Amino acid sequence: MIDVQGTINPGSAAYVLESLAIAEKENAGAFILKLNTPGGLLASTRSIIQGISESQIPVIVWISPGGASATSAGALITMAAHVAAVAPGTNIGAAHPVGGSGEDIKGVMGEKATNDTAAMARSLAVLRGRDAASAELIVTKSKSFTAKEAVDAKVVDFEAGSLDELLSQANGRKVTVERPKKQVNLDFGKFSSAEIVKQEMNLKQQFLHLIADPNVSAMLLALAGLAMWAEVSSGFSSIVAGVVAIFAFVLGMVSLQTLPINVGGAVLLVLGFVLMVMEAFITSYGLLAVASLVCLSLGGLFLIDPSMGSMRVSIPLLVALVSGIGTVLAGVAYLLTRDKPRKVQDDQVVDALAKVVTIEAGGLSGTALVNGEIWSFESREPVAAGDLRNVGKIKGLKIILERRI
Repeated sequence: MIDVQGTINPGSAAYVLESLAIAEKENAGAFILKLNTPGGLLASTRSIIQGISESQIPVIVWISPGGASATSAGALITMAAHVAAVAPGTNIGAAHPVGGSGEDIKGVMGEKATNDTAAMARSLAVLRGRDAASAELIVTKSKSFTAKEAVDAKVVDFEAGSLDELLSQANGRKVTVERPKKQVNLDFGKFSSAEIVKQEMNLKQQFLHLIADPNVSAMLLALAGLAMWAEVSSGFSSIVAGVVAIFAFVLGMVSLQTLPINVGGAVLLVLGFVLMVMEAFITSYGLLAVASLVCLSLGGLFLIDPSMGSMRVSIPLLVALVSGIGTVLAGVAYLLTRDKPRKVQDDQVVDALAKVVTIEAGGLSGTALVNGEIWSFESREPVAAGDLRNVGKIKGLKIILERRI
């Protein structure tokens, strides 16, 4: 028996398939998959369903404990089982494909995803002798069933509140395994729940299960972008920030490789990070930073291909990440420039050459061009338009002109 909790992803799929292989090698009487999932990736779901279909031993899926659910991908996995059971207080269903933000997928792509998933649900129901119409409603109408409703609608086989009850009700049932195709009579009369061998996730499976989540990917990439910006802003003198950026970026890429990525969303994310780094080199008065945050927001929304499952970047998490990045950028920019604008301005203007543009008060004031900027000036002696003078100092918002050296 194994216990699958959380999203269906490459990590949980590897856990199921590798554990099932061990059970087959040990010639186990059955393989019990205790399930509680909100859904996940369609590719990983299909891998698990194929593993169950080709299993040499009977597979029992048990939605448990009370309060658990087999939603979306979990409903399809449950219907693929040779024996499907639910604990009281659980629910199953709502397998309609949705978009990256939880919305309906419009147009031909939506019809394609829905029809394909509905056909798979009907096929699994017919294969296991369950009600195909109810299975189709789970996909096409997002129908969800309580434990009792699922039994009455013949979506699952029976209710079982405990492991001993599960074994008792499964005992004596006849199921057909496909490889090689034969009928198996489940005989658990002499077994108790204490004798069941439980297989835990290994470190590799735990790692894949952890990072195969779009929210984890988003956080890792956000950390990588911030760390890289900090490294560039420091003139590549902060080694720690650079190491953190590389480490987070590599982990983020590993995480993305386990997910069905929308190319457009990924490009927007990369563009957002590029604009963030450019902000450190180009004086854009915050425009590049704002554009970066917009790209990161849109990239996060469209990062996951909506036709491949129900996983997506959480909207509250995305808002928090983008707001956090914006706050950090604004805070660091403020700290870096708080006491420097006037000093930088003085360094660039004082002693620079000014060309008089217009004159007033007999040439003692007017405007002058300095380093491509128009300044108001005062002069100790009259000047004419076109005269060249040195800037002696800055007085408030005006420059004081002196005779050219």
